[in-house]
Amino acid sequence: LESAQLILLLVSADFLASDYCYEVEMMRALERQKEGTARVIPIILRNCDWSSAPFSRLQALPENAKPIKSWGDQDEAYQDVVAGIREAVAQITGAPRVRQARVEILAGGLTRRQTASLTLIGTLIMLGVFLGLMLRSSTTLQTANAPSTPAATTPESRNSPETLMLSGFVVDSKDRAVQGAKVTINEMPTMEPVETTSDGRFIINGVPKQYGQWVRIRVVKEGYFPNPYEENYLLGSTPTTIQLRRAK
Repeated sequence: LESAQLILLLVSADFLASDYCYEVEMMRALERQKEGTARVIPIILRNCDWSSAPFSRLQALPENAKPIKSWGDQDEAYQDVVAGIREAVAQITGAPRVRQARVEILAGGLTRRQTASLTLIGTLIMLGVFLGLMLRSSTTLQTANAPSTPAATTPESRNSPETLMLSGFVVDSKDRAVQGAKVTINEMPTMEPVETTSDGRFIINGVPKQYGQWVRIRVVKEGYFPNPYEENYLLGSTPTTIQLRRAK
Protein backbone atom coordinates (compact mmCIF):
# COMPACT_ATOMS: atom_id res chain seq x y z
CA LEU A 1 0.00 0.00 0.00
CA GLU A 2 2.87 2.39 0.71
CA SER A 3 4.70 1.70 -2.55
CA ALA A 4 1.79 1.18 -4.97
CA GLN A 5 1.32 3.81 -7.65
CA LEU A 6 -2.19 2.64 -8.49
CA ILE A 7 -4.68 1.52 -5.82
CA LEU A 8 -7.95 -0.17 -6.81
CA LEU A 9 -10.90 -0.09 -4.41
CA LEU A 10 -13.19 -3.06 -5.12
CA VAL A 11 -16.40 -1.56 -3.82
CA SER A 12 -19.23 -3.67 -2.42
CA ALA A 13 -21.30 -3.78 0.76
CA ASP A 14 -18.60 -6.04 2.23
CA PHE A 15 -15.94 -3.46 1.44
CA LEU A 16 -17.94 -0.69 3.13
CA ALA A 17 -18.57 -2.91 6.17
CA SER A 18 -14.91 -3.87 6.61
CA ASP A 19 -13.47 -1.66 9.36
CA TYR A 20 -9.88 -2.37 8.32
CA CYS A 21 -10.39 -1.90 4.57
CA TYR A 22 -12.57 1.19 4.98
CA GLU A 23 -11.06 3.01 7.96
CA VAL A 24 -7.39 2.03 7.65
CA GLU A 25 -6.37 0.96 4.15
CA MET A 26 -8.81 3.13 2.19
CA MET A 27 -8.11 6.25 4.26
CA ARG A 28 -4.37 5.78 3.78
CA ALA A 29 -4.92 5.29 0.05
CA LEU A 30 -6.85 8.56 -0.13
CA GLU A 31 -4.12 10.33 1.84
CA ARG A 32 -1.56 9.17 -0.73
CA GLN A 33 -3.86 10.33 -3.55
CA LYS A 34 -4.09 13.76 -1.92
CA GLU A 35 -0.29 13.82 -1.54
CA GLY A 36 0.03 13.05 -5.25
CA THR A 37 2.02 9.85 -4.67
CA ALA A 38 -0.67 7.39 -5.82
CA ARG A 39 -3.77 7.18 -8.00
CA VAL A 40 -6.93 5.67 -6.44
CA ILE A 41 -9.66 4.16 -8.64
CA PRO A 42 -12.91 2.78 -7.18
CA ILE A 43 -14.25 -0.22 -9.09
CA ILE A 44 -17.93 -0.78 -8.30
CA LEU A 45 -18.54 -4.52 -8.03
CA ARG A 46 -22.07 -4.65 -6.61
CA ASN A 47 -24.90 -2.26 -5.77
CA CYS A 48 -24.30 -0.52 -2.44
CA ASP A 49 -24.65 2.93 -0.90
CA TRP A 50 -21.23 4.50 -1.52
CA SER A 51 -22.47 7.97 -2.52
CA SER A 52 -21.37 9.50 0.80
CA ALA A 53 -18.07 7.60 1.06
CA PRO A 54 -14.83 9.65 1.10
CA PHE A 55 -13.92 8.27 -2.34
CA SER A 56 -17.28 9.19 -3.94
CA ARG A 57 -15.76 12.15 -5.81
CA LEU A 58 -13.17 9.99 -7.55
CA GLN A 59 -13.81 8.78 -11.08
CA ALA A 60 -15.08 5.21 -10.68
CA LEU A 61 -15.15 2.27 -13.06
CA PRO A 62 -16.93 0.79 -15.03
CA GLU A 63 -18.54 3.53 -17.13
CA ASN A 64 -20.97 5.74 -15.19
CA ALA A 65 -20.04 3.76 -12.05
CA LYS A 66 -22.54 1.06 -13.02
CA PRO A 67 -21.86 -2.00 -10.79
CA ILE A 68 -20.23 -4.87 -12.66
CA LYS A 69 -22.89 -7.29 -11.38
CA SER A 70 -25.60 -5.12 -13.00
CA TRP A 71 -24.18 -5.42 -16.52
CA GLY A 72 -25.99 -7.83 -18.84
CA ASP A 73 -22.60 -8.84 -20.24
CA GLN A 74 -20.03 -8.80 -17.43
CA ASP A 75 -17.21 -9.38 -19.91
CA GLU A 76 -18.12 -6.00 -21.39
CA ALA A 77 -17.97 -4.48 -17.91
CA TYR A 78 -14.50 -5.91 -17.27
CA GLN A 79 -13.35 -4.68 -20.68
CA ASP A 80 -14.46 -1.18 -19.68
CA VAL A 81 -12.56 -1.51 -16.38
CA VAL A 82 -9.43 -2.65 -18.22
CA ALA A 83 -9.64 0.35 -20.56
CA GLY A 84 -9.91 2.72 -17.60
CA ILE A 85 -6.99 1.12 -15.79
CA ARG A 86 -4.90 1.16 -18.96
CA GLU A 87 -5.50 4.91 -19.28
CA ALA A 88 -4.52 5.46 -15.63
CA VAL A 89 -1.35 3.38 -15.96
CA ALA A 90 -0.38 5.31 -19.09
CA GLN A 91 -0.77 8.57 -17.15
CA ILE A 92 1.27 7.27 -14.22
CA THR A 93 4.13 5.76 -16.19
CA GLY A 94 4.14 8.00 -19.23
CA ALA A 95 3.68 4.75 -21.24
CA PRO A 96 4.90 2.23 -22.24
CA ARG A 97 7.00 1.27 -19.17
CA VAL A 98 4.08 -0.46 -17.47
CA ARG A 99 6.20 -3.04 -15.69
CA GLN A 100 7.28 -0.33 -13.26
CA ALA A 101 3.71 0.42 -12.13
CA ARG A 102 2.83 -1.18 -8.79
CA VAL A 103 -0.84 -1.98 -8.15
CA GLU A 104 -2.59 -2.59 -4.83
CA ILE A 105 -6.11 -4.08 -4.71
CA LEU A 106 -8.23 -3.37 -1.62
CA ALA A 107 -11.36 -5.48 -1.09
CA GLY A 108 -13.31 -6.34 2.06
CA GLY A 109 -15.25 -9.40 3.22
CA LEU A 110 -13.91 -11.84 0.61
CA THR A 111 -13.32 -15.55 0.94
CA ARG A 112 -9.93 -17.07 0.14
CA ARG A 113 -11.27 -18.30 -3.20
CA GLN A 114 -12.68 -14.87 -4.08
CA THR A 115 -9.40 -13.22 -3.11
CA ALA A 116 -7.49 -15.65 -5.34
CA SER A 117 -9.90 -14.92 -8.20
CA LEU A 118 -9.42 -11.16 -7.80
CA THR A 119 -5.66 -11.60 -7.70
CA LEU A 120 -5.92 -13.50 -10.99
CA ILE A 121 -8.15 -10.76 -12.43
CA GLY A 122 -5.63 -8.13 -11.37
CA THR A 123 -2.78 -10.09 -12.95
CA LEU A 124 -4.73 -10.49 -16.20
CA ILE A 125 -5.63 -6.78 -16.19
CA MET A 126 -2.00 -5.75 -15.83
CA LEU A 127 -0.92 -8.26 -18.48
CA GLY A 128 -3.52 -6.82 -20.85
CA VAL A 129 -2.40 -3.28 -20.05
CA PHE A 130 1.25 -4.19 -20.61
CA LEU A 131 0.62 -5.94 -23.93
CA GLY A 132 -1.64 -3.13 -25.14
CA LEU A 133 0.87 -0.40 -24.35
CA MET A 134 3.78 -2.40 -25.77
CA LEU A 135 1.78 -2.79 -28.99
CA ARG A 136 1.13 0.95 -29.03
CA SER A 137 4.83 1.59 -28.41
CA SER A 138 5.74 -0.71 -31.33
CA THR A 139 3.26 1.07 -33.60
CA THR A 140 4.67 4.44 -32.56
CA LEU A 141 8.20 3.28 -33.34
CA GLN A 142 7.15 1.99 -36.78
CA THR A 143 5.38 5.29 -37.47
CA ALA A 144 8.44 7.28 -36.42
CA ASN A 145 10.65 5.29 -38.81
CA ALA A 146 8.21 5.49 -41.72
CA PRO A 147 8.45 8.19 -44.43
CA SER A 148 6.51 11.26 -43.45
CA THR A 149 3.17 11.82 -45.18
CA PRO A 150 0.66 14.64 -44.78
CA ALA A 151 -1.65 13.91 -41.87
CA ALA A 152 -5.39 13.97 -42.42
CA THR A 153 -7.25 16.59 -40.45
CA THR A 154 -9.77 15.03 -38.07
CA PRO A 155 -12.02 16.61 -35.43
CA GLU A 156 -10.81 16.57 -31.86
CA SER A 157 -12.28 13.75 -29.79
CA ARG A 158 -11.74 11.99 -26.48
CA ASN A 159 -10.21 8.99 -28.25
CA SER A 160 -7.81 11.00 -30.37
CA PRO A 161 -4.14 10.50 -29.41
CA GLU A 162 -3.67 14.24 -29.96
CA THR A 163 -6.15 15.25 -27.24
CA LEU A 164 -6.77 14.50 -23.56
CA MET A 165 -9.64 14.54 -21.08
CA LEU A 166 -9.52 16.77 -17.99
CA SER A 167 -11.85 16.21 -15.04
CA GLY A 168 -12.35 17.47 -11.51
CA PHE A 169 -14.79 18.82 -8.93
CA VAL A 170 -15.89 22.23 -7.71
CA VAL A 171 -16.82 22.42 -4.02
CA ASP A 172 -17.49 25.12 -1.44
CA SER A 173 -15.56 25.84 1.76
CA LYS A 174 -17.52 23.09 3.53
CA ASP A 175 -16.62 20.55 0.85
CA ARG A 176 -20.15 20.54 -0.60
CA ALA A 177 -20.65 20.16 -4.33
CA VAL A 178 -21.19 23.35 -6.34
CA GLN A 179 -23.57 22.73 -9.24
CA GLY A 180 -23.78 24.90 -12.33
CA ALA A 181 -20.29 26.41 -12.14
CA LYS A 182 -18.95 27.14 -15.63
CA VAL A 183 -15.50 25.71 -16.32
CA THR A 184 -13.24 26.53 -19.26
CA ILE A 185 -9.54 26.30 -20.13
CA ASN A 186 -7.71 29.53 -20.98
CA GLU A 187 -5.77 27.75 -23.73
CA MET A 188 -9.08 26.87 -25.43
CA PRO A 189 -10.79 30.29 -25.82
CA THR A 190 -13.33 29.05 -28.38
CA MET A 191 -14.70 26.19 -26.29
CA GLU A 192 -18.16 26.34 -24.75
CA PRO A 193 -18.10 26.40 -20.92
CA VAL A 194 -18.69 23.03 -19.23
CA GLU A 195 -21.11 23.17 -16.29
CA THR A 196 -20.57 21.16 -13.12
CA THR A 197 -23.15 18.45 -12.34
CA SER A 198 -25.10 17.92 -9.11
CA ASP A 199 -22.05 16.29 -7.52
CA GLY A 200 -19.78 19.16 -8.58
CA ARG A 201 -18.05 17.17 -11.33
CA PHE A 202 -16.85 18.58 -14.62
CA ILE A 203 -15.33 16.77 -17.60
CA ILE A 204 -13.63 18.53 -20.50
CA ASN A 205 -12.86 16.41 -23.56
CA GLY A 206 -10.58 17.22 -26.48
CA VAL A 207 -7.87 19.14 -24.62
CA PRO A 208 -5.15 19.71 -27.29
CA LYS A 209 -2.21 19.13 -24.96
CA GLN A 210 0.09 16.30 -23.86
CA TYR A 211 0.65 14.62 -20.50
CA GLY A 212 2.99 16.64 -18.31
CA GLN A 213 1.93 20.00 -19.75
CA TRP A 214 0.19 22.73 -17.77
CA VAL A 215 -3.14 24.36 -18.59
CA ARG A 216 -5.03 27.07 -16.73
CA ILE A 217 -8.56 26.28 -15.56
CA ARG A 218 -11.09 29.12 -15.28
CA VAL A 219 -14.23 28.73 -13.10
CA VAL A 220 -17.14 31.18 -13.03
CA LYS A 221 -20.02 30.92 -10.54
CA GLU A 222 -22.26 33.76 -9.37
CA GLY A 223 -22.59 33.98 -5.61
CA TYR A 224 -19.10 32.58 -5.01
CA PHE A 225 -15.65 34.11 -4.97
CA PRO A 226 -13.12 34.52 -6.32
CA ASN A 227 -15.17 35.00 -9.48
CA PRO A 228 -13.65 34.10 -11.83
CA TYR A 229 -11.36 31.60 -10.17
CA GLU A 230 -8.23 30.47 -12.05
CA GLU A 231 -5.83 27.64 -11.27
CA ASN A 232 -2.99 25.85 -13.08
CA TYR A 233 -3.48 22.13 -13.71
CA LEU A 234 -0.88 19.50 -14.66
CA LEU A 235 -2.29 17.17 -17.32
CA GLY A 236 -2.02 13.52 -16.34
CA SER A 237 -2.32 14.17 -12.60
CA THR A 238 -5.26 13.10 -10.44
CA PRO A 239 -8.65 14.84 -10.90
CA THR A 240 -8.44 18.33 -9.42
CA THR A 241 -10.75 19.69 -6.71
CA ILE A 242 -11.43 23.44 -6.88
CA GLN A 243 -12.73 25.12 -3.74
CA LEU A 244 -14.82 28.30 -3.89
CA ARG A 245 -16.20 30.38 -1.05
CA ARG A 246 -19.78 31.58 -0.92
CA ALA A 247 -20.08 35.35 -1.19
CA LYS A 248 -21.60 37.09 1.84
